[in-house]
Amino acid sequence: GGEKIRVSFPVEFTGLGVRRFYLKSSDRPVRHLESLLIAPLTARNRHLEVSVAANGSLAILDLASGELYENLLEFEDSGETGDGWYHVPPTADQRFFSSAAPAVISVREQGPLLVTFVVEKTMLLPPEMDWLRNRRSPERVPLTIISEITLRRDSRQAECKVRVDNHVKDHRLRALFPTHVKGEDYFAAQPFTVVRRRRGIDRETAGWKECDTEERDFYGFVGLGDGRRGLAIIGGHGLHEAAVRDDQPATVTLTLFRSFTKTVGTPGEIRGQLLQPLEFDFALAPFAGEPDFSRLLWAAMKLRCPPSARQSKGIELKARAPFIALEKGQAIVSAVKPAATGSRTILRLYNPDDDRRIEERIVFDRPFKQVNPATMEEVVDNERVLARDQSVLGIFLDPGEIATLAVEW
Repeated sequence: GGEKIRVSFPVEFTGLGVRRFYLKSSDRPVRHLESLLIAPLTARNRHLEVSVAANGSLAILDLASGELYENLLEFEDSGETGDGWYHVPPTADQRFFSSAAPAVISVREQGPLLVTFVVEKTMLLPPEMDWLRNRRSPERVPLTIISEITLRRDSRQAECKVRVDNHVKDHRLRALFPTHVKGEDYFAAQPFTVVRRRRGIDRETAGWKECDTEERDFYGFVGLGDGRRGLAIIGGHGLHEAAVRDDQPATVTLTLFRSFTKTVGTPGEIRGQLLQPLEFDFALAPFAGEPDFSRLLWAAMKLRCPPSARQSKGIELKARAPFIALEKGQAIVSAVKPAATGSRTILRLYNPDDDRRIEERIVFDRPFKQVNPATMEEVVDNERVLARDQSVLGIFLDPGEIATLAVEW
């Protein structure tokens, strides 16, 4: 029943482990007068400069490459007559854009560790489909989109949280990110790898019963690069669909949600309309040179699974090293779990890059008896022993390789 206070402080985790902190009262005033805010609507750290324009869109200056990305985080709302499998636009669709919608901009948090901007935009949208004419209805209702943009002191990406209390039916809401990155392809993370895809739609499929669509799935991030610079969009929970258009600004469109009346296997029901408060987390990560897929994947994992805080009173926790830490951070850990049978620990990691071999050193907080390779079904190869009686394991991973290790303590 007491007052809740939000506190920011720097914490460094060097691996999978636990840190403890104590809250103590001070007999003197504690004030931090420094701030990352360098102008009323501009924040800057040593990697990025993030500004909010008068219409609520974002501009990000990548200090490493010197490239400026403007008109980011605008919204496009279009009609939806499809189902959970497939987006189908109305025959006479009408798309609405947030570019000219009124914006209320505020700074909610500022200090030496982070700055958070809040942008509230209200779009006037058709409330539902006019199914008789197969077009969006002519009436208009307001839909407010609240975006929180946070820049942290040492971060290489701008974090975005978008909240919508949806009361509009039969529509799709997408966020737009014009990149102006030249080229014909883009990259998208998938389970255990990163793939390259061609931008735009295959226009030769125009006569097919189900022609090609611009949307594709991704898992973790999607982005564009030209070898000199680029921009990646890192998706949090529930964000798995994006399109990269072959238009002049090379626009990445991130699907936030689709409201539809058709649910496969039913005569239709209301839950597919998502008439409820919705929240989405993602991040915008410019980069210089070639993209670092390992860094982007770790950023995606931190976005989906941030550190979990617990409060305790009167309990002394022993300080300890991380249970598992990667010295180089080039490999990606996808699983740490007890073995399905026996007392071993299963550790799975992979190399997301299809072009280079990587070396990784895994540091445990205690000596292990031995480490054996295993299949993904956890069948252990007892004939091959990778290491014995130590707490550090060195491993090489070929391009795209997935390694499953069985650790016996």
